Amino acid sequence: MHSGDLRAAESELLPLAAGEPANSEASTLLAIVLAKQRRLDEAAELLEGALKCDPESVTALNWLAIVRRTQNRPSDAMKFLERSYRLNPLDPDVLNMLGLCHLTLGKASAAETAFSALIKLQTESAPAHANLGMALRLANRGDEALAEFQAALRLDPGHAQNYLQVFKQLQQLSRLDEGIQALKDGLKAHPRSIELHEALAVAYGRAGQAAEAEQSFRIVAEASPTAAISYAEWLQEQGRFPDSFQVLSDLIELRPRQGVPYRLLAEAGQTELNGRRLLDQVLDILADRQIDEIARMHLSYAAGHLRDQDGDYREAIHSFDQANAIAYGTYPACGTFDPDWTEREPDAVASLYSDEFFADSRSSGLGDPRPVFIVGMIRSGTTLLDQIVSAHPRITSTGEGAFWNAEADAVNARWASARPTPEEIQNLAARYLAATRVGANTDLFTDKMPLNYRHLGMIHAALPNAKILHIRRDAFDTCLSIYTTFFAGGPNFVYRQANIVAFYRSYLRLVEHWRSVLPPDRFFELDYEQLVAEPEPVIRSVIRFLDLEWDDRCLRPDRNTSHVTTPSRWQARQPIYRTSTGKRPKYGQWAPIFDQL
Repeated sequence: MHSGDLRAAESELLPLAAGEPANSEASTLLAIVLAKQRRLDEAAELLEGALKCDPESVTALNWLAIVRRTQNRPSDAMKFLERSYRLNPLDPDVLNMLGLCHLTLGKASAAETAFSALIKLQTESAPAHANLGMALRLANRGDEALAEFQAALRLDPGHAQNYLQVFKQLQQLSRLDEGIQALKDGLKAHPRSIELHEALAVAYGRAGQAAEAEQSFRIVAEASPTAAISYAEWLQEQGRFPDSFQVLSDLIELRPRQGVPYRLLAEAGQTELNGRRLLDQVLDILADRQIDEIARMHLSYAAGHLRDQDGDYREAIHSFDQANAIAYGTYPACGTFDPDWTEREPDAVASLYSDEFFADSRSSGLGDPRPVFIVGMIRSGTTLLDQIVSAHPRITSTGEGAFWNAEADAVNARWASARPTPEEIQNLAARYLAATRVGANTDLFTDKMPLNYRHLGMIHAALPNAKILHIRRDAFDTCLSIYTTFFAGGPNFVYRQANIVAFYRSYLRLVEHWRSVLPPDRFFELDYEQLVAEPEPVIRSVIRFLDLEWDDRCLRPDRNTSHVTTPSRWQARQPIYRTSTGKRPKYGQWAPIFDQL
């Protein structure tokens, strides 16, 4: 086995494992040989038999956990790991696997405990520090996560992934320039790393450095055609859809059974590929039981969008159900959704950010009047509103900044225990303005992170002259749009209908509080349906609220050339349209939980 001749090892072990009585040690070793050949079901059966003979075999317990985790059954793996941990709590392999399973299940605190214990045993283990960083990132403890990723990089600069994780954390902390430098440092040490080149290309795109992004993406596409997915996606974000379609077509020709290119084509309104219906091609691949789950997820999203375009709403929602079920099991963040906290959050926020709080703190913030925050539930029209507003020559869009979400937990905890000092509030505002990367000569700039509605108390305290635009959309249309959209590892509530409803109800209560405590000359609300039905009068009222002169370019957001990184990148390039309204009659019977809102 150690020499790599697994077939020969299997031949030696078979008669021993099949003997009477069964040889537990031989069965375990044979199971390991089979597991190394990816014959996981056979390996699991042997290991379970070995455990019946010797219930305290740590080797059998650990390998059965490995097999179940490889089969994407982390909960089953946990059962065996917990038994192994009780037998040997100082086994570093068990602690590491425990932590990884907790991460997969979205249990950040338990993962942190396991990896912290591992680091006590192996203080110089770079993987242990990196995994602890993952747990802290999942818990939204950004600065602590960064410290662990930096420790992993310091201990093992020879592993390109450590540079990548430092970059990802810096990006999450709105420190994009530092993140780009980390990637450049990584490429000096690992000049052939496709992952680092790809991350740098994406980072340049986020930073608005289009020429640098294009150059890096071309390096990626030439070196690894299958990595060109990110190039195609960036082209769509730039509004270069024909170029993107060509890249996606080439990728499909290279590997016809992958999923992401079909999803990107379907999301961009394409219904044919090379003269054949795209839906037929997608359904042919989905009929193959051998395709992996991630490809099946992307293809199911594609099928859902294409069936929606055909008016086959029952089959469309069936496809989205399949896609969401896989997505929920794929992204660890889904396991962190807490319906109890979601229900309590509005009361906690209202208790902290009260009239009295603002009376004490509002004068402490920075008076910068330039930020314009566009907020609302995701999929409510924030991208459209951003495109409209930033079409004005005096307004620059900065996209979706992560700053307030990254700061929220720590700031809310500090401010709930003691009123913030003026210096603390001003420091928070100054760090935000630095993170936006806008020049001092910028007139106004938008920050269109929709979920910043959760942090409007903190925002208003820090920047009392900033204006806030809240866009509302029909509850059913909003929730259905969330459920039918792929967010990768984004918000943790998006892939289950019950979680979407719980989050939406919390959103309504939070907005009701802001409506009661924020000054009306700082907080403006508009309805998506009215915006698309009567664009000009609604847009004129928004521009007046921002104290700007009228500009006709605001009526043609489809001509706005700003970078669009949200799932609405295709819709944002179209003239204002009404077809995204009134979904209830089409989908109400297939998504009845949304009809309760």
